[in-house]
Amino acid sequence: MFRQFVVKIAGRCDLACDHCYVFEHADQSWRGRPNLMPPEIMTAVAARIAEHARAHALASVTVILHGGEPLLAGVDRIRFLIRELRAALPPGCAADFRIQTNGLRLDDAFCELFLQEGVGVGISIDGDKGANDRHRRHADGRTSYPELVRAIRLIGSQRYRPVFNGLLCTIDVENDPVEVFDALSAFAPPRVEFLLPHATWVNPPPGAVAGEPRYAQWLLAVHQRWAERGRPMDVRLFHSVADLIAGRTSRTEAIGLGPTDVVVVETDGEIEQEDSLKTAYDGAPATGFHVSRDSFDEAGSHPGFDGRTANAAAPSPVCERCPVLRICGGGLYAHRYDGSGFANPSVYCRDLYTFITSLANERHQAPKIARHRMGAADFAALGRGQGTEDAVAALRTAQLSKARVKLGQLSKPLRAEHSWALVQEFDTRDRSVVNRVLADPFLMPAEGRDALGPAGTLARIALSCAVLSSTPAELDLVAAEDRLALPAVGTLATAAGPWHVAVDEKAAITVNGLSVEPIRHEARIGPITVRLEDHDPARDRFGHPVSGPLSAAELFAWQDDLDAAAEVLAERHPEALAEMAEGLTAVVPLKPHPGRHRSATARNAFGALGVALPDPAADTAGEALTCLLLHEFQHLKLGAVLDMFDLHDKSDASSYPVGWRRDLRSLEAVLQGTYAHMAVAEYWQRRALATRHPGSQEYARRSAQVAGHVRAALAQITASPALTRLGRQWVAEMAAGAARWR
Repeated sequence: MFRQFVVKIAGRCDLACDHCYVFEHADQSWRGRPNLMPPEIMTAVAARIAEHARAHALASVTVILHGGEPLLAGVDRIRFLIRELRAALPPGCAADFRIQTNGLRLDDAFCELFLQEGVGVGISIDGDKGANDRHRRHADGRTSYPELVRAIRLIGSQRYRPVFNGLLCTIDVENDPVEVFDALSAFAPPRVEFLLPHATWVNPPPGAVAGEPRYAQWLLAVHQRWAERGRPMDVRLFHSVADLIAGRTSRTEAIGLGPTDVVVVETDGEIEQEDSLKTAYDGAPATGFHVSRDSFDEAGSHPGFDGRTANAAAPSPVCERCPVLRICGGGLYAHRYDGSGFANPSVYCRDLYTFITSLANERHQAPKIARHRMGAADFAALGRGQGTEDAVAALRTAQLSKARVKLGQLSKPLRAEHSWALVQEFDTRDRSVVNRVLADPFLMPAEGRDALGPAGTLARIALSCAVLSSTPAELDLVAAEDRLALPAVGTLATAAGPWHVAVDEKAAITVNGLSVEPIRHEARIGPITVRLEDHDPARDRFGHPVSGPLSAAELFAWQDDLDAAAEVLAERHPEALAEMAEGLTAVVPLKPHPGRHRSATARNAFGALGVALPDPAADTAGEALTCLLLHEFQHLKLGAVLDMFDLHDKSDASSYPVGWRRDLRSLEAVLQGTYAHMAVAEYWQRRALATRHPGSQEYARRSAQVAGHVRAALAQITASPALTRLGRQWVAEMAAGAARWR
């Protein structure tokens, strides 16, 4: 199944970049193809994409307009393709259009089209003038840099910035990495993509020196500068490596073991594999399929797609033994070619290994983890309602710092205990293991509900570390509970204590001599794996948890509903989904409330939210569940912010009316409710603007209603004398976030 469609609307370019994989590498099929995609091929492409979306019930498709230089197609031809596709798509399937351009022909007419149709624009540039002129020149040798600067400033202007996707930079190790980063960041792009130049074992990377990871060193220098500057923009490669190190999924096909869902259509309608294969040999991307006669499902049966669908079948015996295979995934498929095939490590193997292990070591250093602060940019981004992955990562880091403080307080009277000695040993040996345990949202019991006591909690931490690191350990615990929750591991269903718990070198667990398997249910929200917590006794802090373990049918129902919500989030709120990938680790199933939605968060449980599945008859599209997830994740974020900063005078006893409840609320409760409803208002706003059928009036009504509640509450909060200086700043950012709604 394909979700991303690269459509080559132009087959020529008005630059002569010497590192271009389309025109300068092994595959020269462009010479026999039309300069521009004919209208009849565009219509066929639209019909085939719609056919594929219908066959797989896709909620959205991503269409990347590419070339050559796609702007050579002109405004009218691009508009024609966009409208052909939108008209062909089945109801409920949205099209996310993007275009990657060299920017030379970008003008107000193109920008107005892209703004009107919601087409995200990426521009290719390699740094400052000296760096860019190494490769991106006109055919007569003239510089393209002034034209690029003009284009970036145009798309980055206030009017067109909503469709500015960012910059793409092909790495040249002869360029100074810090100067390149500074030149790119000066344009204030929302994101930057750093690409390794396409190369193979037959045609090695330019500037490569045997035994020296020059590309890794270049990227590490950029990463250091990026971190020093407060991570001012998204860098997909850096975030993907961090996500994979943390056990999440990659955001790029270049690394990771995830499946590929990309297919290419050339200007003549030929269906091809990934463009990067053009660097391997002439005809490498070809499939023999054509949009005029073949469906994308038929093309997907080509062995080339099958070979790349699951990189987990390691590319070579060398990769099978490599400790970073799960993260690097063997590198980009095309980069493995050696003249006879692709069953090899990447030609960038040493660079990928060096870069990944360096970042992994950096993430596990104590000074990086013990921070309990946040930058001004992250604070402002969160205040506006829709933060960034970095802002949520800062919250997660602060919560880990808070958990370590609690661990110190908890263990103070227990320093003679064997469990404390074990925790110290694990912390010295591999701090990341202890951090995984401390990050568990159910680690600390709710106030007054600690059945095990401090000694029991410390023992649970030690046992979890033993399981996660496959280290033998034995401890005794006493409690009247019949369940023992091991944070970050699972729950042991057993007879009431006392318990003698042992862990062996294979991470097997026995309780009172009997083998016990941890119970841990997981579900996915798009790219995010979350714990579906239906066992841990600490989940009772969410108010109305389901009473017993979920049945297999209930687990399937949860996954189905979360799949529907994930599709809505990916289509309407990709930024929120990216935020959740940084901060959401668990969902607590709650008992349904007849006639009402039910959801909850709990302080001291960062990363978890509770929700009851809405009535399936009334939430077939997953909209209600999506709103509940967005609403509660806002509470989660603001709760973590309030742990870090005093936004208001806690002794103030004032109360306020709000539009979404009948009772009066405290200032903190109004702050929380207003912040949570901002996400709901934003959701209905986007839904109304993106829907072209009578239901859009209902979406607009909901958006206006919730936005009205938010604005009225903000007016009251702004006037409150109980706000601190930071509180006033936070509320001002909230007001700025609300001001963008129509």
